[in-house]
Parts: sequence; structure tokens; C-alpha cells
Amino acid sequence: MAFNRVVLWLLLPCIFAGCYSFHGGSPPAGVKTIAVPTVADASGFGNATISQQCTTQLIQKIIRDNSLQIADRQSADASLSATITTITMKTTAVGADQRTSLEEVDVGIKVSLENLRKHTTLWEQTFSNSAQFDPTGDASQRDNAILQAIDHITDDIVLQTVSEW
Repeated sequence: MAFNRVVLWLLLPCIFAGCYSFHGGSPPAGVKTIAVPTVADASGFGNATISQQCTTQLIQKIIRDNSLQIADRQSADASLSATITTITMKTTAVGADQRTSLEEVDVGIKVSLENLRKHTTLWEQTFSNSAQFDPTGDASQRDNAILQAIDHITDDIVLQTVSEW
């Protein structure tokens, strides 16, 4: 009998693990759809595809989250506007030959969520993240590090968007 109780107490967290959600609550009354305009790039970094890749990641993650439906700005209840403000590189390690052996890319994105029905800003925040890469490789390693940082930032943006209700 005591063994069954121990097993039950050990299994309870596993049974209820799927019941927990990171979402705050329900969207405000009337907010069911969200527009995600193309992310602007004011970083001056010079990669023409970063803006569209960031936009695509945001939209895919909002769809996957399933708290809000994607809509165009004319019919949406809210709008999530974002601007890539910075993409900077810095050396994080130097090899024995005094050459850079590891670099880090830092990405900053300023985001605001606006309730289009009430014409109010729900929140505004700058998100940042970084990723490391080997600078001795080709430019794709640097670009992959940028996308990795953006991937983490877009996770944070979606979490902020759906948890602030």
C-alpha cells in the first residue's frame, strides 16, 4: 500500500505536466487577430534578407502559439510592429596567433504592440540576444548566428505578446 502511494506521488507531476501553460490569460475583449507588418531594418548592417526572415519567424511562431490569428492591418484587432535597431559584432576570443577565433553577434529589435480598435499602445520594448560564430568560416556562419539570435528574440516577442494580457 505504501509503495502504491509513493508511485502515485512520483507520477502526479508527470500526469499534470501537460496542463501548465505559460500564457497569462485571455486577450483583451475584442482582440482575436493580429497584424505583423514587415519588420523594418534600421541596423545599417546591409543584409537585405534579415528583415523578411525575422518577419517570417514572428508570423510562424504566432501561428504555432495559436492564441491569436494573423490578419492584415485593415481587419486586425492589434498590430505588432518591429524594427531591427542593431546588429553588431564583437570579438570574444583571440587565438595563439593573435587572430580572432570567436566572434559574437548582438541583435536588438524594438517592438510595440498596438490595440488598433482602441488606438492604444499595449506595450513597447526592446529585445536583444546574441550568438557566437567562428569568423574563419564563410559569411554563412555569421548569418546563421544572426538568425539564431533573431530566433531567440522572436520567441521572447511572442511570449511577451501572449503573456501580457
